[in-house]
Amino acid sequence: MKLLVGASAGGHANDMRVLIDRAAEFWPVAPVAYITTADTWADELRDTGMRVYVIREADRRTPLRAIQTAFQSLRIVLKERPDAIVTTGAMPMAIMCVWARLIGAKVVWIDCISQTETLSLSGRAVKRLSHLTLTQWPEIAMRTRGVEYAGEVL
Repeated sequence: MKLLVGASAGGHANDMRVLIDRAAEFWPVAPVAYITTADTWADELRDTGMRVYVIREADRRTPLRAIQTAFQSLRIVLKERPDAIVTTGAMPMAIMCVWARLIGAKVVWIDCISQTETLSLSGRAVKRLSHLTLTQWPEIAMRTRGVEYAGEVL
């Protein structure tokens, strides 16, 4: 199984870092590559032997950057050909999930812990195509069909 993991910058990256550090506890295979929108700890991950890709940050207010991010994401997905992707984040990671799903990969979306009332906009979009959508708040899972709660990352 070829597993990709990804996270946007900030709290998303913190969540994913905790998951990567605990990977042996719950992932059947180690991730082969990591996708992020920030260089903040890419070098540290590279030291572990994992391939690291840094893509452009984008959101709905930056449509031209979103197009560039979409092409960067497509290139990575076609190069890596993942069997599964586990990610948390904003628009760039949501775009990555779309491409991964189109090539037949399983998609797991973990909404950031800072989303305390509802799923993020990206989480709501990816929920429709993911195989598993997780929230870190039980109240959100109870109110949102197709979303599960399995605990907090942090």
